[in-house]
Amino acid sequence: MFGNDVTQNVPDRYLKRESLQALLERLFYPQTEFRIRQKENQWTITVPRTVTEHAFCKAEFDSVCQRNSWRPLQITRPMMTAIVDAHDLSTSFWSLASCFYTRNVDLEEGFCVPLTVSTAGPWIELSYTLRYPEFKEAEKQWAIRQSGVCHRFNTETKQSVFMLLNPKPKSKGHTLVDKHVTSQLGTSGDDGLLSIHQILFFAYIPAWRQYIATQEGVFLPMAGSTFATYIDEPLGLGYDHLSSMMGLESSFSRTISLLASTMALLTDLKALSDDDPLVSSACDGRHDKIILGNHLRQCAAFSRTATYLQQRVQTAAQLLANTLSFRDQVIAKEQSGNMLQLNKSAVFITTLTLIYAPASFAATFFGMNFFAMDQPNSRLIGTSMIWIYLVATAVITAITIGGLSPVASQN
Repeated sequence: MFGNDVTQNVPDRYLKRESLQALLERLFYPQTEFRIRQKENQWTITVPRTVTEHAFCKAEFDSVCQRNSWRPLQITRPMMTAIVDAHDLSTSFWSLASCFYTRNVDLEEGFCVPLTVSTAGPWIELSYTLRYPEFKEAEKQWAIRQSGVCHRFNTETKQSVFMLLNPKPKSKGHTLVDKHVTSQLGTSGDDGLLSIHQILFFAYIPAWRQYIATQEGVFLPMAGSTFATYIDEPLGLGYDHLSSMMGLESSFSRTISLLASTMALLTDLKALSDDDPLVSSACDGRHDKIILGNHLRQCAAFSRTATYLQQRVQTAAQLLANTLSFRDQVIAKEQSGNMLQLNKSAVFITTLTLIYAPASFAATFFGMNFFAMDQPNSRLIGTSMIWIYLVATAVITAITIGGLSPVASQN
């Protein structure tokens, strides 16, 4: 039974009327009338002072988000400490929170917090992080996201506290879990310990297939050009495409690692539901095992696909690197042939110069007049200088060629 009502003011900058109504209906189920009214930038509400244990909501969902994937959680440490103390969460929760911090580069891009199990009396606490791909509509590209889960469950009263650390406000996981928790209002809420975890797996694991297919779509055109090109034909790919292939190989490697972490998580949850009596009593036995097995096989299929594509990328990248190297060698060979032709031309010109230079030098040096006018007879006659020129030219040419011949032979 409800006790006396209490009137409370809430600043309107925090909640809209619809959000406030939904929150109050969840906290004070089954009451739906709270006399919500606005006055001086504040919401004034009327809520029950007390509620009976029967009316208390068994499922509580708390969500904390980041502004974006490279920023810390939008909550102060004192507020986080208050939440931990209020729900008596174990210290493993802080391991989850430590994964959400300010980044400038992709630090710990392949790290996931493994499943951690804590028990205290009838309470079971499960915590882990899950990494998955998400398509960013605004930028039309994929990003690897991270969510943290801390679930505290009472096997006797079926009370449940579910903490979700999100990479962004109103994430897909947040929306689906919130819808699930809201649907449990007014019911026994006894749908098993792992049911809420299955919602996250259904939301995020299937996205790996489309993510891998997108990466494959980027790779296939480059692979086709690489395998269909001959060394002596024009090559439509360059070193920038080789860098792109290396990036794809790194992406597939990260995918394989993250899928391995997810498979380890699913395997641990499945084993936990089999081996731990306390957990087994809180699970929907056969159904949970079947669902976890389906997720596990799905991840294994995605991992095999990523491994296959990684090997194809490695093969294509090696072939492209070899092709580019051989093309460079062909170009170098052609340039060497051109240089050889140029050298032959240079040798011919040099030889011609060697023959011409001494004669030119002798004529210039002596300033000789090879012909003279015979005045008495009025005719042109040759002078003795021509013989001096011929002898001097022959001697200088012989000396020049004789001196350069050993050098040319040595080269």
